[in-house]
Amino acid sequence: GRIGTATSNDYTITNQQLLSWKKSFGNHTLDILVGHESSDFTSKMLAGQKSGVVIPGLPVLSNATKYNYVDGYNDLYNVEGYFSRVNYSYKDKYFVNGSFRRDGSSVFSPDNRWGNFYGFGAAWSVAKESFFPKSKVVTDLRIKGSYGEQGNDNIFYPSGTQISHRSYFGSARNYYAYQNQYEIVPDADGNATVLQVYTGNKDIKWEVSKNMNLGFEIELFNRVNIEAEYFERKVSDLIYNRPLSPSTGTNFVSENIGDMANKGIEINLGIDVIKTEDVDFNIWANGTHYKNEITALPNSFVSGGIFRFQVGAPAYAYYLREFAGVDKTNGNSLWYMDQKDASGAVTGRTTTSVYGSATQYINKKNANPDVYGGFGTVVRYKNLTLQASLAYQFGGYMYDNVYQSAMYSGSDNIGQNYHKDVEKAWTVDNPNSDVPRIDHVSTLQMAASDYFLIKSDYISIQDVSLSYDFKNSKLQDLGISSTKFSLMGSNLALWSERKGMDPRLSNLGSRSNNGQSLNVYGVMKTISFGLTVNF
Repeated sequence: GRIGTATSNDYTITNQQLLSWKKSFGNHTLDILVGHESSDFTSKMLAGQKSGVVIPGLPVLSNATKYNYVDGYNDLYNVEGYFSRVNYSYKDKYFVNGSFRRDGSSVFSPDNRWGNFYGFGAAWSVAKESFFPKSKVVTDLRIKGSYGEQGNDNIFYPSGTQISHRSYFGSARNYYAYQNQYEIVPDADGNATVLQVYTGNKDIKWEVSKNMNLGFEIELFNRVNIEAEYFERKVSDLIYNRPLSPSTGTNFVSENIGDMANKGIEINLGIDVIKTEDVDFNIWANGTHYKNEITALPNSFVSGGIFRFQVGAPAYAYYLREFAGVDKTNGNSLWYMDQKDASGAVTGRTTTSVYGSATQYINKKNANPDVYGGFGTVVRYKNLTLQASLAYQFGGYMYDNVYQSAMYSGSDNIGQNYHKDVEKAWTVDNPNSDVPRIDHVSTLQMAASDYFLIKSDYISIQDVSLSYDFKNSKLQDLGISSTKFSLMGSNLALWSERKGMDPRLSNLGSRSNNGQSLNVYGVMKTISFGLTVNF
Protein backbone atom coordinates (compact mmCIF):
# COMPACT_ATOMS: atom_id res chain seq x y z
CA GLY A 1 0.00 0.00 0.00
CA ARG A 2 0.88 3.69 -0.21
CA ILE A 3 0.58 6.57 2.22
CA GLY A 4 0.55 10.19 1.09
CA THR A 5 0.14 13.49 2.84
CA ALA A 6 -0.06 17.11 1.76
CA THR A 7 -0.25 20.42 3.58
CA SER A 8 -1.17 23.66 1.86
CA ASN A 9 -1.29 27.15 3.39
CA ASP A 10 -2.31 30.41 1.73
CA TYR A 11 -1.67 33.87 3.19
CA THR A 12 -2.74 37.29 1.95
CA ILE A 13 -1.65 40.60 3.47
CA THR A 14 -3.66 43.56 2.19
CA ASN A 15 -2.97 47.24 2.82
CA GLN A 16 -5.28 50.05 1.81
CA GLN A 17 -5.10 53.80 2.36
CA LEU A 18 -8.05 56.03 1.43
CA LEU A 19 -8.55 59.80 1.39
CA SER A 20 -12.05 61.10 0.64
CA TRP A 21 -13.65 64.53 0.40
CA LYS A 22 -17.33 65.36 -0.11
CA LYS A 23 -18.89 68.79 -0.43
CA SER A 24 -22.36 70.06 -1.25
CA PHE A 25 -22.84 73.67 -2.33
CA GLY A 26 -26.22 74.78 -3.58
CA ASN A 27 -27.50 72.29 -6.14
CA HIS A 28 -24.06 70.77 -6.62
CA THR A 29 -22.51 67.76 -4.87
CA LEU A 30 -18.90 66.73 -5.38
CA ASP A 31 -17.36 63.52 -4.00
CA ILE A 32 -13.64 62.79 -4.49
CA LEU A 33 -11.72 59.68 -3.45
CA VAL A 34 -8.01 58.84 -3.88
CA GLY A 35 -6.28 55.77 -2.58
CA HIS A 36 -3.52 53.22 -2.64
CA GLU A 37 -3.70 49.47 -2.07
CA SER A 38 -1.36 46.50 -2.17
CA SER A 39 -1.80 42.78 -1.74
CA ASP A 40 0.92 40.22 -1.01
CA PHE A 41 -0.11 36.60 -1.51
CA THR A 42 1.91 33.55 -0.45
CA SER A 43 0.96 29.94 -1.15
CA LYS A 44 2.98 27.10 0.36
CA MET A 45 2.61 23.37 -0.19
CA LEU A 46 4.52 20.39 1.16
CA ALA A 47 3.65 16.86 0.07
CA GLY A 48 5.13 13.41 0.35
CA GLN A 49 4.36 9.81 -0.44
CA LYS A 50 5.80 6.46 0.67
CA SER A 51 4.95 2.85 -0.12
CA GLY A 52 5.52 -0.44 1.66
CA VAL A 53 3.06 -0.04 4.51
CA VAL A 54 4.08 -1.99 7.62
CA ILE A 55 1.01 -1.72 9.87
CA PRO A 56 -2.35 -1.64 8.04
CA GLY A 57 -4.68 1.12 9.15
CA LEU A 58 -1.99 3.48 10.45
CA PRO A 59 -1.95 6.41 7.96
CA VAL A 60 1.35 8.11 8.85
CA LEU A 61 4.44 8.39 6.64
CA SER A 62 6.67 6.72 9.21
CA ASN A 63 4.57 3.56 8.75
CA ALA A 64 6.04 2.92 5.28
CA THR A 65 9.51 1.97 4.09
CA LYS A 66 10.03 3.32 0.55
CA TYR A 67 10.11 6.99 -0.47
CA ASN A 68 8.12 7.67 -3.65
CA TYR A 69 8.43 11.44 -3.67
CA VAL A 70 8.73 14.55 -1.53
CA ASP A 71 7.66 17.78 -3.15
CA GLY A 72 6.57 21.33 -2.46
CA TYR A 73 6.39 24.88 -3.67
CA ASN A 74 6.31 28.44 -2.36
CA ASP A 75 4.38 30.76 -4.68
CA LEU A 76 4.53 34.54 -4.30
CA TYR A 77 2.19 37.03 -5.97
CA ASN A 78 2.08 40.79 -5.47
CA VAL A 79 -0.21 43.49 -6.84
CA GLU A 80 -0.23 47.21 -6.15
CA GLY A 81 -2.53 49.97 -7.30
CA TYR A 82 -3.12 53.71 -7.14
CA PHE A 83 -6.64 54.92 -7.87
CA SER A 84 -8.95 57.92 -7.87
CA ARG A 85 -12.65 58.52 -8.35
CA VAL A 86 -14.76 61.67 -8.81
CA ASN A 87 -18.57 61.78 -8.55
CA TYR A 88 -20.57 64.91 -9.38
CA SER A 89 -24.31 65.51 -9.29
CA TYR A 90 -26.51 68.52 -10.02
CA LYS A 91 -29.97 68.90 -8.49
CA ASP A 92 -29.94 65.16 -7.85
CA LYS A 93 -30.97 64.78 -11.51
CA TYR A 94 -27.73 64.78 -13.46
CA PHE A 95 -24.85 62.52 -12.47
CA VAL A 96 -21.32 62.29 -13.84
CA ASN A 97 -18.43 60.17 -12.61
CA GLY A 98 -14.87 59.38 -13.63
CA SER A 99 -12.15 57.08 -12.36
CA PHE A 100 -8.52 56.26 -13.01
CA ARG A 101 -6.25 53.59 -11.62
CA ARG A 102 -2.70 52.41 -12.19
CA ASP A 103 -2.04 48.77 -11.31
CA GLY A 104 1.14 46.73 -11.13
CA SER A 105 1.39 42.93 -11.05
CA SER A 106 4.33 40.65 -10.32
CA VAL A 107 3.02 38.26 -13.01
CA PHE A 108 4.57 40.47 -15.70
CA SER A 109 8.17 41.53 -16.31
CA PRO A 110 9.29 44.93 -14.92
CA ASP A 111 8.97 46.46 -18.41
CA ASN A 112 5.27 45.50 -18.68
CA ARG A 113 4.30 45.38 -15.02
CA TRP A 114 2.17 48.52 -14.85
CA GLY A 115 -1.10 49.24 -16.63
CA ASN A 116 -3.34 52.33 -16.70
CA PHE A 117 -7.12 51.94 -16.69
CA TYR A 118 -9.85 54.55 -16.67
CA GLY A 119 -13.61 54.88 -16.77
CA PHE A 120 -16.43 57.42 -16.87
CA GLY A 121 -20.19 57.44 -16.76
CA ALA A 122 -23.30 59.59 -16.69
CA ALA A 123 -26.93 59.25 -15.67
CA TRP A 124 -30.06 61.36 -16.04
CA SER A 125 -33.07 61.07 -13.76
CA VAL A 126 -35.67 62.02 -16.35
CA ALA A 127 -38.61 61.57 -13.98
CA LYS A 128 -37.41 64.52 -11.88
CA GLU A 129 -37.66 66.96 -14.78
CA SER A 130 -40.53 69.46 -14.70
CA PHE A 131 -41.60 68.44 -18.20
CA PHE A 132 -41.95 64.77 -17.25
CA PRO A 133 -45.69 64.00 -17.13
CA LYS A 134 -47.13 62.95 -13.81
CA SER A 135 -48.57 59.53 -14.45
CA LYS A 136 -49.72 56.49 -12.53
CA VAL A 137 -48.29 54.33 -15.31
CA VAL A 138 -44.66 55.51 -15.64
CA THR A 139 -43.67 56.49 -12.11
CA ASP A 140 -39.89 56.70 -12.58
CA LEU A 141 -37.40 56.83 -15.46
CA ARG A 142 -33.62 56.98 -15.50
CA ILE A 143 -31.17 56.84 -18.43
CA LYS A 144 -27.52 55.87 -17.95
CA GLY A 145 -24.32 55.10 -19.80
CA SER A 146 -20.74 54.22 -18.92
CA TYR A 147 -17.36 53.22 -20.31
CA GLY A 148 -14.58 51.57 -18.34
CA GLU A 149 -11.39 49.58 -18.67
CA GLN A 150 -10.19 46.68 -16.53
CA GLY A 151 -6.94 44.77 -16.51
CA ASN A 152 -6.59 41.00 -16.22
CA ASP A 153 -3.42 39.26 -15.03
CA ASN A 154 -4.93 35.79 -14.53
CA ILE A 155 -2.74 33.29 -16.38
CA PHE A 156 -3.24 29.57 -15.85
CA TYR A 157 -1.33 26.46 -16.75
CA PRO A 158 -3.28 24.33 -19.25
CA SER A 159 -5.22 21.44 -17.76
CA GLY A 160 -3.03 18.46 -16.94
CA THR A 161 0.22 20.44 -16.83
CA GLN A 162 2.71 19.03 -14.33
CA ILE A 163 4.51 21.91 -12.64
CA SER A 164 5.69 20.24 -9.44
CA HIS A 165 2.51 18.64 -8.05
CA ARG A 166 0.31 21.67 -8.67
CA SER A 167 -2.15 19.77 -10.85
CA TYR A 168 -2.89 17.52 -7.88
CA PHE A 169 -3.42 20.27 -5.32
CA GLY A 170 -5.30 22.86 -7.36
CA SER A 171 -2.67 25.61 -7.65
CA ALA A 172 -3.03 25.92 -11.41
CA ARG A 173 -2.37 29.65 -11.69
CA ASN A 174 0.88 30.71 -13.32
CA TYR A 175 2.42 33.48 -11.20
CA TYR A 176 5.69 33.61 -13.18
CA ALA A 177 4.52 33.82 -16.78
CA TYR A 178 7.45 35.97 -17.94
CA GLN A 179 10.13 33.64 -16.56
CA ASN A 180 11.43 30.28 -17.70
CA GLN A 181 10.47 27.64 -15.15
CA TYR A 182 12.41 24.54 -14.20
CA GLU A 183 12.08 21.36 -12.17
CA ILE A 184 14.80 19.41 -10.42
CA VAL A 185 14.23 15.73 -11.17
CA PRO A 186 16.35 12.92 -9.68
CA ASP A 187 17.55 10.15 -11.98
CA ALA A 188 17.71 6.46 -11.06
CA ASP A 189 20.95 7.02 -9.14
CA GLY A 190 19.58 9.99 -7.20
CA ASN A 191 21.54 12.59 -9.16
CA ALA A 192 19.80 15.89 -9.89
CA THR A 193 18.68 16.78 -13.41
CA VAL A 194 17.36 20.26 -14.16
CA LEU A 195 14.54 20.29 -16.72
CA GLN A 196 12.89 23.33 -18.26
CA VAL A 197 9.13 22.79 -18.05
CA TYR A 198 7.82 26.21 -19.09
CA THR A 199 8.99 28.86 -21.56
CA GLY A 200 8.63 32.38 -20.18
CA ASN A 201 7.59 35.39 -22.23
CA LYS A 202 8.95 38.79 -21.15
CA ASP A 203 6.64 40.54 -23.62
CA ILE A 204 3.39 39.33 -22.07
CA LYS A 205 1.31 42.16 -20.59
CA TRP A 206 -2.07 43.04 -19.16
CA GLU A 207 -5.15 41.76 -20.96
CA VAL A 208 -7.48 44.77 -21.19
CA SER A 209 -11.27 44.64 -21.16
CA LYS A 210 -13.04 47.75 -22.50
CA ASN A 211 -16.67 47.87 -21.39
CA MET A 212 -19.40 50.15 -22.72
CA ASN A 213 -22.95 50.11 -21.30
CA LEU A 214 -26.07 52.04 -22.35
CA GLY A 215 -29.35 51.49 -20.58
CA PHE A 216 -32.39 52.68 -18.72
CA GLU A 217 -34.35 51.99 -15.55
CA ILE A 218 -38.11 52.39 -15.54
CA GLU A 219 -40.76 51.92 -12.87
CA LEU A 220 -44.38 51.24 -13.78
CA PHE A 221 -47.39 51.57 -11.47
CA ASN A 222 -45.01 51.88 -8.50
CA ARG A 223 -44.74 48.09 -8.67
CA VAL A 224 -42.91 46.96 -11.80
CA ASN A 225 -39.20 47.72 -12.14
CA ILE A 226 -37.42 47.09 -15.44
CA GLU A 227 -33.71 47.62 -16.04
CA ALA A 228 -32.28 47.05 -19.52
CA GLU A 229 -28.74 47.51 -20.81
CA TYR A 230 -26.99 47.13 -24.11
CA PHE A 231 -23.32 46.30 -23.62
CA GLU A 232 -20.17 45.93 -25.64
CA ARG A 233 -17.11 44.31 -24.10
CA LYS A 234 -13.97 44.34 -26.19
CA VAL A 235 -10.96 42.41 -24.94
CA SER A 236 -7.57 43.39 -26.34
CA ASP A 237 -4.24 41.59 -25.90
CA LEU A 238 -6.09 38.37 -25.12
CA ILE A 239 -3.96 36.01 -22.99
CA TYR A 240 -3.63 32.53 -24.47
CA ASN A 241 -1.38 29.51 -23.93
CA ARG A 242 -0.03 28.84 -27.43
CA PRO A 243 1.13 25.24 -28.01
CA LEU A 244 4.80 24.84 -28.96
CA SER A 245 6.53 22.29 -31.13
CA PRO A 246 7.89 19.30 -29.17
CA SER A 247 11.35 20.22 -30.46
CA THR A 248 11.35 23.27 -28.15
CA GLY A 249 11.37 21.03 -25.10
CA THR A 250 8.29 22.64 -23.54
CA ASN A 251 4.61 22.38 -24.40
CA PHE A 252 3.35 25.96 -24.56
CA VAL A 253 4.04 29.66 -24.01
CA SER A 254 1.68 32.35 -22.67
CA GLU A 255 1.12 35.19 -25.15
CA ASN A 256 -1.15 38.15 -25.92
CA ILE A 257 -2.56 36.80 -29.16
CA GLY A 258 -5.49 38.93 -30.27
CA ASP A 259 -8.77 40.72 -29.63
CA MET A 260 -12.30 39.57 -28.88
CA ALA A 261 -15.68 41.33 -28.76
CA ASN A 262 -18.92 40.60 -26.92
CA LYS A 263 -22.16 42.41 -27.71
CA GLY A 264 -25.45 41.80 -26.00
CA ILE A 265 -28.33 42.86 -23.82
CA GLU A 266 -29.12 42.31 -20.17
CA ILE A 267 -32.62 42.67 -18.70
CA ASN A 268 -33.69 42.68 -15.04
CA LEU A 269 -37.33 42.55 -14.02
CA GLY A 270 -38.88 42.91 -10.56
CA ILE A 271 -42.60 42.94 -9.73
CA ASP A 272 -44.24 43.66 -6.39
CA VAL A 273 -47.37 41.58 -6.99
CA ILE A 274 -48.72 42.15 -3.48
CA LYS A 275 -47.49 44.79 -1.08
CA THR A 276 -49.47 45.20 2.13
CA GLU A 277 -48.69 45.48 5.81
CA ASP A 278 -49.07 41.73 6.40
CA VAL A 279 -48.31 40.26 2.96
CA ASP A 280 -45.52 40.82 0.44
CA PHE A 281 -45.21 38.87 -2.80
CA ASN A 282 -42.34 39.76 -5.12
CA ILE A 283 -41.11 37.96 -8.22
CA TRP A 284 -37.95 38.74 -10.16
CA ALA A 285 -36.09 37.50 -13.23
CA ASN A 286 -33.04 38.43 -15.25
CA GLY A 287 -31.49 37.30 -18.49
CA THR A 288 -28.44 38.00 -20.61
CA HIS A 289 -28.00 37.35 -24.32
CA TYR A 290 -24.78 38.06 -26.17
CA LYS A 291 -22.79 37.29 -29.29
CA ASN A 292 -19.08 36.63 -29.15
CA GLU A 293 -16.52 37.06 -31.93
CA ILE A 294 -12.76 36.87 -32.36
CA THR A 295 -11.78 40.14 -34.07
CA ALA A 296 -7.98 39.90 -34.36
CA LEU A 297 -5.30 37.20 -34.27
CA PRO A 298 -1.64 37.13 -35.32
CA ASN A 299 -2.56 34.41 -37.81
CA SER A 300 -5.87 33.57 -39.44
CA PHE A 301 -6.55 30.99 -36.75
CA VAL A 302 -5.12 29.40 -33.63
CA SER A 303 -6.00 25.81 -32.75
CA GLY A 304 -6.23 24.60 -29.19
CA GLY A 305 -7.39 21.04 -28.49
CA ILE A 306 -11.03 20.64 -29.50
CA PHE A 307 -11.38 24.38 -30.30
CA ARG A 308 -10.23 26.62 -33.11
CA PHE A 309 -9.89 30.35 -32.55
CA GLN A 310 -10.53 32.05 -35.89
CA VAL A 311 -11.15 35.66 -36.88
CA GLY A 312 -14.86 36.19 -37.47
CA ALA A 313 -15.87 33.09 -35.49
CA PRO A 314 -16.98 32.90 -31.86
CA ALA A 315 -14.43 32.07 -29.21
CA TYR A 316 -14.60 28.41 -28.25
CA ALA A 317 -16.01 27.27 -31.56
CA TYR A 318 -15.57 23.51 -31.65
CA TYR A 319 -13.10 22.15 -34.21
CA LEU A 320 -13.87 18.46 -34.48
CA ARG A 321 -14.38 15.55 -36.79
CA GLU A 322 -18.03 15.09 -37.66
CA PHE A 323 -19.56 11.79 -36.62
CA ALA A 324 -21.36 10.11 -39.55
CA GLY A 325 -22.90 7.14 -37.78
CA VAL A 326 -22.12 3.46 -37.37
CA ASP A 327 -21.15 0.96 -40.06
CA LYS A 328 -23.96 -1.59 -39.83
CA THR A 329 -21.77 -4.39 -41.12
CA ASN A 330 -19.07 -4.26 -38.43
CA GLY A 331 -20.01 -1.54 -35.90
CA ASN A 332 -17.10 0.76 -36.79
CA SER A 333 -17.42 4.48 -36.12
CA LEU A 334 -17.76 6.56 -39.28
CA TRP A 335 -16.70 10.17 -39.79
CA TYR A 336 -17.06 12.57 -42.71
CA MET A 337 -14.14 13.24 -45.03
CA ASP A 338 -13.88 15.95 -47.70
CA GLN A 339 -13.34 14.87 -51.29
CA LYS A 340 -11.02 17.10 -53.31
CA ASP A 341 -10.07 17.46 -56.96
CA ALA A 342 -6.54 17.72 -58.34
CA SER A 343 -6.35 21.42 -57.45
CA GLY A 344 -7.29 20.76 -53.82
CA ALA A 345 -10.79 22.23 -54.10
CA VAL A 346 -13.49 20.46 -52.11
CA THR A 347 -15.97 18.77 -54.44
CA GLY A 348 -18.02 16.84 -51.91
CA ARG A 349 -17.58 14.52 -49.01
CA THR A 350 -17.84 10.88 -48.10
CA THR A 351 -17.51 8.76 -44.98
CA THR A 352 -14.50 6.92 -43.62
CA SER A 353 -13.74 4.60 -40.73
CA VAL A 354 -10.12 5.78 -40.66
CA TYR A 355 -10.03 8.45 -37.98
CA GLY A 356 -6.83 10.09 -39.22
CA SER A 357 -8.33 10.56 -42.69
CA ALA A 358 -11.49 12.27 -41.45
CA THR A 359 -11.77 16.05 -41.88
CA GLN A 360 -11.94 18.43 -38.95
CA TYR A 361 -14.62 21.10 -39.25
CA ILE A 362 -15.53 24.32 -37.49
CA ASN A 363 -18.75 23.23 -35.82
CA LYS A 364 -21.77 25.52 -35.78
CA LYS A 365 -22.22 24.60 -32.14
CA ASN A 366 -20.07 26.45 -29.63
CA ALA A 367 -19.62 26.64 -25.88
CA ASN A 368 -21.26 30.06 -25.49
CA PRO A 369 -24.89 29.92 -24.30
CA ASP A 370 -27.58 31.91 -26.11
CA VAL A 371 -29.11 33.13 -22.87
CA TYR A 372 -28.46 32.73 -19.16
CA GLY A 373 -29.79 34.23 -15.96
CA GLY A 374 -32.03 33.53 -13.01
CA PHE A 375 -35.46 34.00 -11.49
CA GLY A 376 -37.03 33.76 -8.08
CA THR A 377 -39.51 35.01 -5.55
CA VAL A 378 -39.86 36.48 -2.05
CA VAL A 379 -43.08 35.77 -0.17
CA ARG A 380 -43.83 37.19 3.29
CA TYR A 381 -46.80 36.64 5.54
CA LYS A 382 -46.44 38.67 8.71
CA ASN A 383 -43.22 37.35 10.32
CA LEU A 384 -42.76 34.32 8.05
CA THR A 385 -40.67 34.79 4.89
CA LEU A 386 -39.94 32.36 2.04
CA GLN A 387 -37.24 33.14 -0.53
CA ALA A 388 -36.24 31.06 -3.56
CA SER A 389 -33.83 31.64 -6.44
CA LEU A 390 -33.20 29.54 -9.53
CA ALA A 391 -30.63 29.79 -12.33
CA TYR A 392 -30.82 28.75 -15.97
CA GLN A 393 -28.80 28.54 -19.17
CA PHE A 394 -29.91 27.66 -22.70
CA GLY A 395 -28.40 27.43 -26.16
CA GLY A 396 -24.78 26.38 -25.63
CA TYR A 397 -23.01 23.05 -26.05
CA MET A 398 -20.35 21.33 -24.01
CA TYR A 399 -17.95 18.54 -24.85
CA ASP A 400 -18.77 15.72 -22.44
CA ASN A 401 -15.38 14.08 -21.99
CA VAL A 402 -16.61 12.34 -18.83
CA TYR A 403 -19.19 10.51 -20.95
CA GLN A 404 -16.51 9.88 -23.58
CA SER A 405 -14.21 8.25 -21.04
CA ALA A 406 -17.12 6.10 -19.81
CA MET A 407 -17.68 4.89 -23.40
CA TYR A 408 -13.99 4.59 -24.22
CA SER A 409 -12.61 1.61 -26.10
CA GLY A 410 -9.11 0.33 -25.54
CA SER A 411 -7.27 -2.22 -23.45
CA ASP A 412 -6.46 0.29 -20.69
CA ASN A 413 -10.18 0.70 -19.94
CA ILE A 414 -10.81 -2.96 -19.10
CA GLY A 415 -12.23 -3.25 -15.60
CA GLN A 416 -13.14 0.43 -15.37
CA ASN A 417 -16.62 1.92 -15.15
CA TYR A 418 -18.70 2.25 -18.30
CA HIS A 419 -21.78 4.31 -19.02
CA LYS A 420 -25.00 2.32 -19.27
CA ASP A 421 -25.22 3.31 -22.96
CA VAL A 422 -22.67 0.58 -23.74
CA GLU A 423 -25.62 -1.81 -23.45
CA LYS A 424 -27.03 -0.13 -26.58
CA ALA A 425 -23.78 -0.53 -28.56
CA TRP A 426 -23.59 -2.26 -31.92
CA THR A 427 -23.46 -6.04 -31.86
CA VAL A 428 -24.20 -8.71 -34.44
CA ASP A 429 -27.63 -9.00 -32.85
CA ASN A 430 -28.10 -5.20 -32.74
CA PRO A 431 -26.80 -3.98 -36.13
CA ASN A 432 -28.99 -0.85 -36.29
CA SER A 433 -27.57 0.77 -33.15
CA ASP A 434 -26.34 4.36 -33.29
CA VAL A 435 -23.73 3.55 -30.61
CA PRO A 436 -20.42 2.26 -32.08
CA ARG A 437 -19.04 -1.16 -31.24
CA ILE A 438 -17.20 -1.40 -27.91
CA ASP A 439 -13.73 -2.55 -28.86
CA HIS A 440 -10.90 -3.29 -26.43
CA VAL A 441 -8.34 -3.33 -29.24
CA SER A 442 -9.09 -0.14 -31.17
CA THR A 443 -8.51 3.11 -29.26
CA LEU A 444 -10.29 5.23 -31.88
CA GLN A 445 -13.84 3.92 -31.78
CA MET A 446 -14.71 6.67 -29.31
CA ALA A 447 -12.15 9.26 -30.39
CA ALA A 448 -12.92 12.99 -30.21
CA SER A 449 -15.75 14.10 -32.50
CA ASP A 450 -19.02 16.02 -32.36
CA TYR A 451 -20.62 12.76 -31.17
CA PHE A 452 -19.75 13.93 -27.66
CA LEU A 453 -21.21 17.43 -27.96
CA ILE A 454 -24.26 17.82 -25.76
CA LYS A 455 -26.50 20.74 -24.88
CA SER A 456 -25.34 22.65 -21.82
CA ASP A 457 -28.89 23.73 -20.97
CA TYR A 458 -29.83 23.56 -17.31
CA ILE A 459 -32.19 24.82 -14.64
CA SER A 460 -31.06 24.67 -11.03
CA ILE A 461 -32.58 25.49 -7.67
CA GLN A 462 -29.81 27.63 -6.24
CA ASP A 463 -31.11 28.78 -2.85
CA VAL A 464 -34.26 28.36 -0.79
CA SER A 465 -34.74 29.82 2.68
CA LEU A 466 -37.58 29.92 5.18
CA SER A 467 -37.27 32.32 8.10
CA TYR A 468 -39.36 33.51 11.01
CA ASP A 469 -38.84 36.75 12.94
CA PHE A 470 -39.80 36.54 16.59
CA LYS A 471 -41.11 39.84 17.92
CA ASN A 472 -42.11 39.48 21.52
CA SER A 473 -42.28 42.07 24.27
CA LYS A 474 -41.05 39.50 26.78
CA LEU A 475 -37.86 39.05 24.76
CA GLN A 476 -37.38 42.81 24.71
CA ASP A 477 -37.68 42.84 28.48
CA LEU A 478 -34.67 40.50 28.47
CA GLY A 479 -32.69 42.95 26.34
CA ILE A 480 -33.21 41.01 23.08
CA SER A 481 -34.32 43.38 20.31
CA SER A 482 -35.00 40.69 17.70
CA THR A 483 -34.65 36.97 17.08
CA LYS A 484 -34.69 35.20 13.72
CA PHE A 485 -34.78 31.47 12.95
CA SER A 486 -33.81 30.31 9.45
CA LEU A 487 -33.84 27.08 7.47
CA MET A 488 -31.71 27.31 4.31
CA GLY A 489 -30.89 25.03 1.40
CA SER A 490 -28.40 25.55 -1.44
CA ASN A 491 -27.97 23.70 -4.75
CA LEU A 492 -31.03 21.58 -4.06
CA ALA A 493 -31.74 20.34 -7.59
CA LEU A 494 -30.35 20.40 -11.13
CA TRP A 495 -31.96 19.47 -14.43
CA SER A 496 -29.57 19.05 -17.37
CA GLU A 497 -29.38 17.14 -20.65
CA ARG A 498 -27.63 14.12 -19.15
CA LYS A 499 -28.04 12.82 -15.62
CA GLY A 500 -24.95 13.54 -13.54
CA MET A 501 -23.69 16.25 -15.91
CA ASP A 502 -23.34 19.69 -14.31
CA PRO A 503 -22.77 22.44 -16.94
CA ARG A 504 -22.12 24.95 -14.14
CA LEU A 505 -18.69 23.38 -13.55
CA SER A 506 -17.38 24.22 -17.01
CA ASN A 507 -18.71 27.64 -17.89
CA LEU A 508 -16.47 29.91 -19.93
CA GLY A 509 -13.62 31.29 -17.80
CA SER A 510 -12.96 28.02 -16.01
CA ARG A 511 -9.30 28.06 -16.92
CA SER A 512 -8.44 25.91 -19.92
CA ASN A 513 -11.47 23.62 -19.57
CA ASN A 514 -13.91 25.97 -21.30
CA GLY A 515 -16.89 24.07 -22.60
CA GLN A 516 -15.61 20.72 -21.36
CA SER A 517 -17.05 18.64 -18.55
CA LEU A 518 -14.55 18.00 -15.79
CA ASN A 519 -13.62 14.99 -13.69
CA VAL A 520 -14.51 16.81 -10.47
CA TYR A 521 -17.22 16.57 -7.86
CA GLY A 522 -20.44 18.45 -8.53
CA VAL A 523 -21.63 21.47 -6.59
CA MET A 524 -22.36 20.39 -3.04
CA LYS A 525 -25.94 20.33 -1.79
CA THR A 526 -26.21 21.93 1.65
CA ILE A 527 -28.99 22.33 4.21
CA SER A 528 -28.40 24.53 7.23
CA PHE A 529 -30.20 26.03 10.22
CA GLY A 530 -29.60 29.49 11.62
CA LEU A 531 -30.50 31.44 14.72
CA THR A 532 -29.82 35.19 14.87
CA VAL A 533 -30.21 37.07 18.13
CA ASN A 534 -29.77 40.85 18.27
CA PHE A 535 -29.38 42.67 21.58
